[in-house]
Amino acid sequence: MDDLFRQVKAIVWKVMHFRWLALGFFVIVCLTGWSVVWLLPNQYEVKAQVYVDTQSVLRPLLKGLAVDNTVKEQAALLMRRTLLARPNIEKIILETDLDLTVTTDKEMERLVLSLANGIDVKGHADRRRPDANIYTVRYVNTNATTAFKVVEELLSVFLESTLGMTRQDSTGAAQFLNRQIEEYRVRLEESDDAIKRFNTKYSNMLPDEKMGFYQRLSQAELILQEAELDQKEARFRLEQLNTQISKIDQKISAAVMENKGQGVADKISALELHLGDLQLRYTDDHPDVISTLSALEKLKNSANEIAPESSGSKVLVDNPVYQELSILQSQAEAELAGLGVRVEEYRRRVADLRSRFETFPQIEAEYTALVRDYDVTLQTYQELVQRRESATISEQADKSGDTVQFRVIEPPVMPLTPIGPNRPMFLSAVLAIAIGIATGLAMVFAQLRGAIYSKTELEDEFSLPVLGEISMAWSAKQVRRKRFDIVALVVSGLGMLLLFAALLYYQIAIVGLPLG
Repeated sequence: MDDLFRQVKAIVWKVMHFRWLALGFFVIVCLTGWSVVWLLPNQYEVKAQVYVDTQSVLRPLLKGLAVDNTVKEQAALLMRRTLLARPNIEKIILETDLDLTVTTDKEMERLVLSLANGIDVKGHADRRRPDANIYTVRYVNTNATTAFKVVEELLSVFLESTLGMTRQDSTGAAQFLNRQIEEYRVRLEESDDAIKRFNTKYSNMLPDEKMGFYQRLSQAELILQEAELDQKEARFRLEQLNTQISKIDQKISAAVMENKGQGVADKISALELHLGDLQLRYTDDHPDVISTLSALEKLKNSANEIAPESSGSKVLVDNPVYQELSILQSQAEAELAGLGVRVEEYRRRVADLRSRFETFPQIEAEYTALVRDYDVTLQTYQELVQRRESATISEQADKSGDTVQFRVIEPPVMPLTPIGPNRPMFLSAVLAIAIGIATGLAMVFAQLRGAIYSKTELEDEFSLPVLGEISMAWSAKQVRRKRFDIVALVVSGLGMLLLFAALLYYQIAIVGLPLG
């Protein structure tokens, strides 16, 4: 903190040594800058707001068919281009007498460009009616009367431009729609021809209406898997039937078939049929199969005991169980053969689809794209036809009255207070710059002079200790002169500050603060 204080003190001493030089530059910069600021011309702004229902025929008809981004900005830009066309600008110049000072074509050209660049037209959405626009017309000029006349004349041009806009839009919309309908009709025919040519070229490779290539391949693979499973099951059933037939006698004794043993024979037949059914579903180790085999063995033993008691006949007859199993065996063989044919056919289909795996998706994609383009073109064509009918109805409605509404919301007013320049800010900036320049110049001259103003600077300069200081013995005349210098310096500074305060007061209290 002490070092900072010493540095500030050293700067003050250096500036004070060249105080009259700094004061001179301070006064010169302040007076010059304040004079320039005071001579800056006033800027007067005139604004007007108008309500214009620019719901042209094109926009409702083309809604959904064209991109509708930043509609308000585009409408404002279109309105600005319409209003600020060269004929309109030249008309405004003539009506406001701005051409009185123009003597050559170059000056007229510069005046036209200056006026066109100075007029600002902005569009704002109306919250109550989003389809309508509120336009703000703004113009700034150094002459308040000129700014007022320009905006007033611009509103007249605005009114003349908007009154004839609806019928022009109707005609333009009808022509545009007719061109678009014809264009889309041609495109629709071209799309239809392209689809026909594609169908003719790839008639045997196109997907059907229900499924595409991948669905057909997946379905064929699934059917093949089911057919192979059915074939495996049929082969297993046939093997089981062959096993059962090998265990059953083709002939049995006639005595078993007699009345005495008829009940036992019936039971044996029923058990053998039941056993065959169980062995088709389970293995030989299954408890039901084991118990059925045991019961069948007991019945056969009982039949053998009954046989000797019969008349002793040894005549053999066909075993009905064997015959039934033989029929089932034939059916199983036929079913297995049919499944074999089915498996081979679906293997061929799957192989055929896989062989076209590389080309088929591309063909399918091309076909889908053609159909999609056709559908989009057809939909757009139908919408355009509907819009043309709407355009016809709108045109008939326009004949009974204008649909463009024009209303001045905020009329132009003669400005009394300028919007600029901001003189208080500029005056303050000049004061700050003058102080900076004066202080900086004093510091520069002090550095060039190379004088040492304190004991600390001397020690820092030579890196040697200072043993003592000798004070200056001023004479009475010198003291009076120093006091006079200080008083003159303070009075001069206060005078400049008072002048600054007077200028601010006049600008703020009498002229008024700028509105911009």
